[in-house]
Amino acid sequence: MTIPHSFRYKFLPLILTFIFVGSILYFHASQRLDDFKQYQSTLSTTSSIGLANQVKYIINEKKRLVALFANQNADLLKQYAFNHESEALYREISNRIKKVFPDYFAFTITDAKGNPYPPDFDNFIGDLCISDIKKFHDKDNHLPRIHPNMHQYHYDIISKINHKTFNAILLISFSPKNISELIKNIQLPNHQLMLVRKTDNLLIEVFEQGARNKLSRNNYNFSEDEQNHILSSHPIEGTDWHSIDMFNDALFTNNKIDILNQSFIIIIMLLIVMVMSFYFIQKLFKANKKLAHEQEKQDFIATISHELRSPLTSINGSLQLIYNITSNNEKTQNLAKIGIQGCSRILRLINNLLDSYKLKTNELSIYIQPTNIIEVIQSAVDEMQSYAESYQSTLTFNNNTDKETIIANVDPERIIQVLINLISNAIKYGSKHDHVSVSIHMQKNKVRIEVTDHGPGIPLKDQNTVFEKFSDTTTKSYTAHTSSAGLGLSISKNIISRHNGIINFISQEKTGTTFYIILPL
Repeated sequence: MTIPHSFRYKFLPLILTFIFVGSILYFHASQRLDDFKQYQSTLSTTSSIGLANQVKYIINEKKRLVALFANQNADLLKQYAFNHESEALYREISNRIKKVFPDYFAFTITDAKGNPYPPDFDNFIGDLCISDIKKFHDKDNHLPRIHPNMHQYHYDIISKINHKTFNAILLISFSPKNISELIKNIQLPNHQLMLVRKTDNLLIEVFEQGARNKLSRNNYNFSEDEQNHILSSHPIEGTDWHSIDMFNDALFTNNKIDILNQSFIIIIMLLIVMVMSFYFIQKLFKANKKLAHEQEKQDFIATISHELRSPLTSINGSLQLIYNITSNNEKTQNLAKIGIQGCSRILRLINNLLDSYKLKTNELSIYIQPTNIIEVIQSAVDEMQSYAESYQSTLTFNNNTDKETIIANVDPERIIQVLINLISNAIKYGSKHDHVSVSIHMQKNKVRIEVTDHGPGIPLKDQNTVFEKFSDTTTKSYTAHTSSAGLGLSISKNIISRHNGIINFISQEKTGTTFYIILPL
């Protein structure tokens, strides 16, 4: 089956639009995912370093206090070392330790070479404890680690007892509960903080629920998959531990789902705007060529404009909602803002088409009333500030009359419409990073309003047709990427004329253009 060439060409722009928008959203989604990964990596590094510093402080403080306790209680410890069968001495030492260290688990005393004085019949002090004491004797240094024990997994702090003729070693064992509480407080959502021993094939030591024996697993070493989930690792000075932060699968899975959902909503909205714009504007300009009679053309414009306004208003509202609910995501807001600006441009085109139709049929309404012209100008300038920012331009209002109130008999909404048209043209066709100024001057019993840009100006050969309907002189003269239906200035001239005023311009190529309005007071 052969597809007709007319069918292919008719839908080619639509297909290209889908591909273009899809590519933008794919790039945007990929960039957002990369940014999220980088952000989580930064958070992970911060939390793992924070945990390492806190654990370092806890261990160093315990070492300091154990050494202080050993020296302050050397006489009592010496008595117990040589009379270790005394329950009273044991309880006295235990009570004193508990006052300083509520989380202590057990203690023992050895000679200077690491040989225990009291026998450990209850198996509170295991082989690893004795091994660490002997290493401490040999190297005068001790790196805490988790010791398995039938009563409780624990870590040890060791200190020398140097007092007169009694030289010995004091070992106090501690529960890792305070460290696990610290991990729980620092740990981020969908992250998992742990203390591990890298020297023992990434052996898990402590996590948020306690020592490794609280885990429901047989092998306490990191699996290959767990190693691939590590985001950051930091050594803990003075221990045999590293603080490690891993991500859970849900962390990036949930983020991907959120990005896909937001991208789907945005692409649907943007495509609706693009497809409707493409379809109706194509029909509109084709109609300009095909309709033979002016009345038929005006009726067609009015019908199409009315049918376009309602759905575009709804789409604009939806995009505004997306813009408002994604305040924490600048890139999503930028895409929504592009859609909002597109809708706004099309709505302005529709309003101009309708006004043009009303001018043709003498149905354009003007409601004259006493109005403060200063407030009217200020309202128009305020409304166009965000539009100026989107072009990276500045917009200011200069009151050169020294008056806060100037009353003129005008239709305020129509004058604002004219000013917005002049200001938007100045912003669009001005120079890059232009400064567009709006000023007001008194001329006897009249007021003169000027809108000035510093763009390329309007060529002399085109200046006679600027106010003609469907003239696009400004577009041809200024930029190639800005589109216009050529109705705004024609409508503005008609509105000012019905106010018994004057609208004109002064333009110099490569210097800029000033449009001015003169209204009677």
